[in-house]
Amino acid sequence: MSDHPHPLPRLFRYSRPYRGRFVAALAAMLAYAGASAYVAYLIKPIINKVLPDTV
Repeated sequence: MSDHPHPLPRLFRYSRPYRGRFVAALAAMLAYAGASAYVAYLIKPIINKVLPDTV
């Protein structure tokens, strides 16, 4: 056995006061990822028209 405990529980203890900010940041990252994917979905027809399938 190691003499040093795992640092993750200690990190969670220090971050407990910022739990709300962590959740908000996670939600913002998910919203950004979804919006980026939606933009790609919206421009797909334009790309397909400009670069037709020649294979």
